[in-house]
This record gives sequence, structure tokens and C-alpha cells, in this order.
Amino acid sequence: MLAWRAHLATVPGFLALALLLLPYALLCRSALGVSLADGVWLWSTFDGKSLAAIGTSLALSATVAALSVVLAVLVLTALSHVVCRGWVWAVLAALALNFCLSPVIHLVAWRELTGAEQLPGFLAAVVVLSWKYFPLALAVLLLGLHALDASGIEAGRVFSRRGEALRHLVFPQVVPAISAAAAIILVLVFGEAEVPPLLGMRVYAEEFMARLALEPDIGRALPAALPFVVAALAGWGLTVRSVAGYSVLAWDRSALKPLSTYVQSARHPRVLAGALFVLVCAPVLLLAFAALPGGFVQFLPKHGHALATSALLGVLSTAVALAVGGMVSTLFAAVGPALRRTVLSLLLLGLFMPGALTGLGMVALSQSPAFDWLNTGDVLLVATHVLRLLPVAALLLIGLALLEPRRWAEEVRLLGIPCWPRWRFIHAPLRWPRWLLVGGVLMALALSELASTILVVAPGTETAVLRLYNLMHFGSPESVAALAFSQAGLVVAVLVAVAAAAIGRSGHAGA
Repeated sequence: MLAWRAHLATVPGFLALALLLLPYALLCRSALGVSLADGVWLWSTFDGKSLAAIGTSLALSATVAALSVVLAVLVLTALSHVVCRGWVWAVLAALALNFCLSPVIHLVAWRELTGAEQLPGFLAAVVVLSWKYFPLALAVLLLGLHALDASGIEAGRVFSRRGEALRHLVFPQVVPAISAAAAIILVLVFGEAEVPPLLGMRVYAEEFMARLALEPDIGRALPAALPFVVAALAGWGLTVRSVAGYSVLAWDRSALKPLSTYVQSARHPRVLAGALFVLVCAPVLLLAFAALPGGFVQFLPKHGHALATSALLGVLSTAVALAVGGMVSTLFAAVGPALRRTVLSLLLLGLFMPGALTGLGMVALSQSPAFDWLNTGDVLLVATHVLRLLPVAALLLIGLALLEPRRWAEEVRLLGIPCWPRWRFIHAPLRWPRWLLVGGVLMALALSELASTILVVAPGTETAVLRLYNLMHFGSPESVAALAFSQAGLVVAVLVAVAAAAIGRSGHAGA
């Protein structure tokens, strides 16, 4: 009976993965049907202009990935010299905010710097995108450090000099995490279609969007999406290969504590932490400096409705994505190693798909008679955001579950407690604070989602980030800065609210 209930609990997770793949499966079927019927082949799809755009995208992606990893290593090294936990958490929260902000907001803030307009478009795009994505590289590095063998690091500290232990014991084990971070960022930047066009660069994501606008038949434009699929598969392969050497069992005993003994505290740790905090929060501070004196006074009558729409749709998308992501994480915990690798592979592929391709797949899905209900109001927009957030939600929840002591799961399994009481009385009180934090990150990402929103937004609906993107072309600098600052403020409010609630709930549970 218990085994039957355990298998039944995995059914929603399998259904969630099927829904994740369904839009892309429809696109593949449409592309193959048009190619076989009309003879739309690869050599007629990619001309010299397309190949040049692909080369530009690859160069931009590789440069951003390399610079993001370098920035992550520098910030992590500086952060290791800070002994005050409060300041460390403040800097980490600022890094989370930095990653959750839309690239368009980073671009608006970057343009407030003196002389920023004089930089070439490629260099400006590298700076803006690297500043957005280096917190992601830092998070992957932290996970890699956390998964190291703590006993080996302690032994190396005792029997070797500090420099030799770091060079021969720690650094070789961190290289896979660096490779995984670079692969993830490279794929994500390759599908970037927001910042480069605003800087006068022609990247392949913009080329693909232009083909979608000019081609009346979606199927005839789909072969042009092949570079995104190849990039996603390559990123998936590099990521899986990089993290294959890490042992999940080593996560029961964190290696961060013994690693902290390798570094010495800074002479003025609070000054260093304050400088890091201000540096990471530079986009928000620059926007505040540009917005508050001018266009912010008459802001709400013009753009308040767009902000309210973003907040409402973000709450709906986050709630659904968190619930569905929980189903996938439950599936991951219940299946064997082979199926776990399959689940992780599907989630990574969903994460690596660009927003334009996701939006296009949802448009194709909404044209099916069985899914005609997606065309009601803003349902299609919410469903698309859920599809974009689902891989992030599931991966975060799976990672947080792996960080829990293994003895909890073993004790619960031996007690034979049914699924619902186990979740209600054991897992929910322990995991609720972490679920709040994951929900805050998802909400912030939903507020910043633009690439898929452009394709699926209903007539008459306008989100804040979509209006900001439009204002970048014809709006006044004061109005653009005011809207960008308000959008950033909304993201800050969401993250602060969920962090405060999670800390309070964690303290209450601990008491």
C-alpha cells in the first residue's frame, strides 16, 4: 500500500514534465512538417547575414561567460575575508537582486554613468550582461564549494601549507563548477534578444525575432531556431559533464566551514563588506539618482497601472510555478538515479530554451482546439511565465532538498508515514522558509520576463518591463529612469518581504 502511494505521488511530476515539453514538441512537429512538405532546408535558411549574427552572438556569449566567472571569483574572494555574517547575507541578498533585475534595467542604469554612451556596442553589452549574470556564476561556485569533501579539506589544512592545499586540493575540485557556470551563462546569453539590439548590435536572437515577424507561417520560420536548440544541447552536455564528479552524499557535511580557515579576515571587514554592497547595488543606486529629481513626481498616473499588472500576473505565475515545481521535486526525490538524471536533463533543457522559442511554442499550443482556453484574457501570458519559471523553481527546490540532512529522509521512510501527513507535519514546517525564498526569486524573475512576453501578451495588456522596453525607443530619459527605478523597487520589495517572512518563520519554527 505504501509503495502504491509513493508511485501515485510521482504522477503529478510526470504530468508537469510532459506539459513542459509539449510546446516544444509541437514546434518540432510543425518544423519537420513544413521542411518535408515545402523543402525548407538548412542551406536555404542560413545565409551570410544569419551566420554573421550567429558569430556575433557566440563571441558575445563567450566573452560574457568568461568575464562573469572572473567577477564571481573576485567577489567570492573578497567576501571570504568578511567575518560578519550579517554583512555577508546583505551582500548575497544584493547579488540575488542584481540577478533578478531585467537586463533592460541594467542597461538604463549603465547609461547613467558618465561616458557610457561613448563605448562601442559590443563592449557595453559585455559589461551590462556580465554585471547581470555574474551572481549566477557565483551561486554555482558556492554550490560547487559546498559539495566538496570536507574531511579531505580539513586534512589538507592540517598536513599541508595553505597555498599548497588550495592549489592542489581545492582548485582542481572547483574547476567543474567554473565550467558549469560558464556553460550555463554562455547558453543564456546566446538567446539574449533585449540588450544587444538596444545598443546597435545585430545578434541572432534579434534575427530570429525578425523572421517571426515577417513570416506568416510559424512552421517556415522554425528551422531558424536550430542554433538555439544546438546551444541548449551543448550547454546541457557541458553542465552535466561538469557536475558529474560531485557527490550528493558529501552535501551532508558542508565544506564551506573548513574552507573558511584557509583565508584570513580583512583588516577592516565592515568597510570591505560595505564597499561590496554598494558596488553590487550600483544599478539601483544609479537609477535612484537619475529618477528621484525629475520624472518620478508624475510617475504613478502614467505607469502605475503597468506596475500593478506586473505584480498581479507575477503573483499568479509564481504561485502556479511553485506548486508545479514542487511536484517535479517530489518526483525527483521518489525515483531512482537513472530517472533523476533524466529529470535534471529535461529541466536544464527547459532552462536553456530562449524566451522567444518558449513564447512561440505557447502560441502554437494556444492554436490547438484542446488548449483554446489559453486565449482567454491573460491566461496565455501567465501560462507562458509558468513555463519559463518551472525549470528554475524545480531546480531550486531540488537543490534545497539536497542540502537537507540525509538522516531526515531516512528516518521518515523508516517510520512509514503516509504522504499527506508527512508533508503536513514534517516537511512543510521545515521547508516553508526556503519555499518562501524560492517564491520571491520566481516572483522577481516573472516581473523581469520580457522575451516571451512580447509574443504572447494580450491586446490591451502591458507589463512594466514591456513598457520600459518600449520607452527605451521613444521615451524621455527621466521617464525611462523613473520606470526602471520603480520596477527595480518592486523587485526589491518582493525580495525583502519574502526574506523577512522566511527569517521570521524560520525563527518561529526553531523556537
